[in-house]
Amino acid sequence: MNKVTLISQNSMASYVFTMIFVNKHYDKISSIFIIDLISGESISSKIKNLRRLIKNSSIQFAFYKFFETQFYMFVLKLFKFLKKIQYSKIEDIAKSNNLPVYKFKDINDPEFIKQINSTNDCNFSIFTTGQILKKSTLDNLKSYPINCHGSYLPKFRGAAQYIWYQVYNYKEFGITFHNLTHEIDAGDILYQKNFQIPENISCFYLHYLIAKNWGLEFDLFINDLNFPPNTEAQDHSQSSNLSLPNSEAFKKLKLQNKKIIKISDLKKISYDLKQFQHN
Repeated sequence: MNKVTLISQNSMASYVFTMIFVNKHYDKISSIFIIDLISGESISSKIKNLRRLIKNSSIQFAFYKFFETQFYMFVLKLFKFLKKIQYSKIEDIAKSNNLPVYKFKDINDPEFIKQINSTNDCNFSIFTTGQILKKSTLDNLKSYPINCHGSYLPKFRGAAQYIWYQVYNYKEFGITFHNLTHEIDAGDILYQKNFQIPENISCFYLHYLIAKNWGLEFDLFINDLNFPPNTEAQDHSQSSNLSLPNSEAFKKLKLQNKKIIKISDLKKISYDLKQFQHN
């Protein structure tokens, strides 16, 4: 059996993928690593990295990411308090399934690589984190790294595809599982698929659907996953690269009457939470 290690973070997308995957394939997981949302060993270094995020995108996007994570995690805690679900964070998922869990502040911490490499029965590492791995970190990783991406590569390399899909009025969104390399989203492709974007959808719920389909499609894909995996090189001449959403992107969303989040999103995700945590 090909076992995997999950490298996750307590964010909406990573939690959703982890919840679905563990629910279906807990016996194929050797361990779960939880990485902080923002790298840095101290509060001051985290603030510095947060300022860098705002500088490279916009205050609107930084606020949205904070709100998205806090809103979703609040919903999880509320539902757990009401005894509608079992897990309000990834640590709960791991503990409930007797899976070893390790926490690291920085994904490029040498101790992270040392710990993950000590897992002898693991052939693959699946990443759903926002922190970027350095080339030196990847070079020292023994298992085959797979990244979960929110577009049909090579189109839309980069982050926050769910914002740009809405800005550009796309009718489809994609997902890709690809080899994680030091070049952003440029690795060989293992699996990819396109989906229709429902009408009048919010950015938040579109992001949720991307993560949900990561989990559902990996459920199908893992049964055909061999080591080493079958891959297909990307056509780099067809690539397009995304920047982080700037203030102009949010202005366009407002002009198009595209919603960042809707109250009705809560009802949709709550139904899924109960389904996936009780199957």
